[in-house]
Amino acid sequence: MAELATPDGALVKGMGRTLVYGFAAHFTVALVNVLATPFLLRLLGEEAYGLVAFFSMLQAWVLLFDFGVSPALARQLSHYRVGALSADEAARLFAAAEIIFVGVGLVAGAALMLSAPWVGAHWLRRASLSAVELNGSLRLIAVLLVCRWLCGLYQAALVGLERQTQSNCVLAASVVVRYAVAVATLQLASPHPTTFFAIQAAFTLAEAITCRLLLIRALPLKPAGASPGWRLLAAERRFALGLALAAAAATLIGQVDKLALSHALSLPAYGLFGLVAQVTAGVGLVVPPFVQVFQPRLTGLLAQGRRAEFVHVYRAAAALILSLAAALAGTIAAQPAWVIWAWTGRADAFLFAPFLLQYAQGRVRLHVIGNVGFAVVWAPAAVWAAFTIGPIGTGAVWLCGNLLYLIAWAPLIHARLLSPEERRGLNLSLWVRGAILAGLLAATRLLPVGPLSRLEALAALGVISLTIGLIGVALSSDARAFVRHGFGEAAP
Repeated sequence: MAELATPDGALVKGMGRTLVYGFAAHFTVALVNVLATPFLLRLLGEEAYGLVAFFSMLQAWVLLFDFGVSPALARQLSHYRVGALSADEAARLFAAAEIIFVGVGLVAGAALMLSAPWVGAHWLRRASLSAVELNGSLRLIAVLLVCRWLCGLYQAALVGLERQTQSNCVLAASVVVRYAVAVATLQLASPHPTTFFAIQAAFTLAEAITCRLLLIRALPLKPAGASPGWRLLAAERRFALGLALAAAAATLIGQVDKLALSHALSLPAYGLFGLVAQVTAGVGLVVPPFVQVFQPRLTGLLAQGRRAEFVHVYRAAAALILSLAAALAGTIAAQPAWVIWAWTGRADAFLFAPFLLQYAQGRVRLHVIGNVGFAVVWAPAAVWAAFTIGPIGTGAVWLCGNLLYLIAWAPLIHARLLSPEERRGLNLSLWVRGAILAGLLAATRLLPVGPLSRLEALAALGVISLTIGLIGVALSSDARAFVRHGFGEAAP
């Protein structure tokens, strides 16, 4: 396979720096969550923290109402950036998407607020939290979900325009400020969950407004009197609805166990489950920066008919995602006790690479089939495990399902969407590198290490993750080429 780009690496110049900025922003977000969680657990208590975990779960379910609009918008704005869509069409398309999002958000938010008393009385199993505090928190969660919903649209549009750095800076700043203010207020004034959710909602609304203002500067204004681009949006309906169905299945796969456990467990126990779930969700830190950097670039390359360059960039993305996902997920799996101890002081996304390929080509049929088929089998198993075994059972079902998806489905997608020449050695090289990294991670279990302080455990985890990630990159010629060429000036 040829080098990633032309001899001077012009194709990927700037992508490396954008990727680093993305990781820096999402690392900041993750770090703030990690640092804030012990304080929130102490100040709110396990039961009220269960509401924080409940909000995180609901936030994923709300994505069902996207109907594929935001990814379709981001894809079309990627076309606009490379000249395949006119400025007038881009402005009218965004206007139509925004009307849909505002309307759906208001309806969904009102429904959640009205159903708060029923949820508090019949679904959540409260212990000492008062009904007034619980219902007030659920209503504020509804407001917060609407604000986050709008942020999702504006951030997707910025990513489509390759304004990832601006979007990520706003996200990181918002998270730092709102958690700092929340922890300080809980500590000094009002240690109640309603206080926490009110602060989160206010700052998330400010984040949405800021992203909207950035879009006004980046997009041309819709011509006066021109109607929103309903026809332009309708032209993307097959792509959008395919992604919507896949997203619904993915939400069912990723969240049905959490939904079942929110009813099966008491609210204090669900809070502790949410604590552990947040650790494993840290693996998701790998995904957004890769999607934000590679997705619009891959889409733009195909829109320009640059198939060979598209394949080179995709191979680099797959290699990098494997390396960094293995570094994070593998470290957590190999040293779970160190993770919990370093974090709380208590001793008690390679899967996304094939989606980049399908998204860029606008061929999401396999993505839909895979997610729906997986959900049909996995969701009943997860619900059964939640009510009969508990969190450990849902974790085992999740592990088995994802291993099956990785072993069988990702190679099938490569076979259907890449030619034999384009995929030559791709699956084998990824599996070989994955096996090497897995062996190295397993070996860390044999390290003759005595009891560690929290700081020492954190340092050890950092060293293991960094070492595994660097080895993974070094084992891939595509990843090495990206690193060499990806930090110059941004490509036009």
